[in-house]
Parts: sequence; C-alpha cells; structure tokens
Amino acid sequence: MRVEEQIAHKVDPELWRALTEASGDEILRTVMVLGNGNLAAETPSIDPSGFSNRTDYQRALRTQQQERVSGAVRPVQKQLEQLDLKTHGGEFSRSVVVEGTAQKILASLQLPGVQHASLDQTLTLDPSAALT
Repeated sequence: MRVEEQIAHKVDPELWRALTEASGDEILRTVMVLGNGNLAAETPSIDPSGFSNRTDYQRALRTQQQERVSGAVRPVQKQLEQLDLKTHGGEFSRSVVVEGTAQKILASLQLPGVQHASLDQTLTLDPSAALT
C-alpha cells in the first residue's frame, strides 16, 4: 500500500514497513496514542485530608484521571470505531490498542486525533501458521 509522507511522523518504522508491504486486508494490531496531547490541563488537586480513608482517596484519583482522559480519547475512539476498527483501553491513559485491516489502520492515521501509532503485531487467522 502507498503510505503518504504526511503521516510519517505518526508511525514507528515497523508499522511503516508493515503498511507499505501490505495489500490492505492483513489484520494488524497497533498501539495508538490518541487525543490532542494536552491532558496536563489544570485540574484541581485532590486533597487527601478530605477523605476518611485511603481507599476513597484512591478511588477519587482514579475517577479524576478517567474523566481527564475520557475527554481527550473517547471522541477519537468513536471515530476509529466508525472506521470499523476494534479499540481496547483508553480508560486511564491516551494509549489504545487498535485492531483492524491494514487499509483501515492507514485510513485512521489521517485522523487529527491520532498522535502516534506503533505496530504491536500482525495477526494471522490461520492457527497452523502461529508459532508455538
């Protein structure tokens, strides 16, 4: 497949090679960093003294992190799913595992919310071809 130079900065060398050698229907698993990259927006610190125990404090920290990430990641995840790509993750960080055909992975790299993509692995549908 032809990979446009304008997305070269978004992909690692292994994914670049996999995409350029692909015919289009190969299934790839990638790890993508989504969002605008600005999760460091000012969010108020959570004061641990406002909680009766450590568990409640940790729960509040997790909830705050999920809310911060969700605003940056979820809209892009929906766009990926509209391209018929499967996504996993994105709850606590901007990293998401994305699976789909090489052609659809390539199309997803055009989305402005996809910041970076790395090849995780090429998936095979033939179990006899898998290494044991």
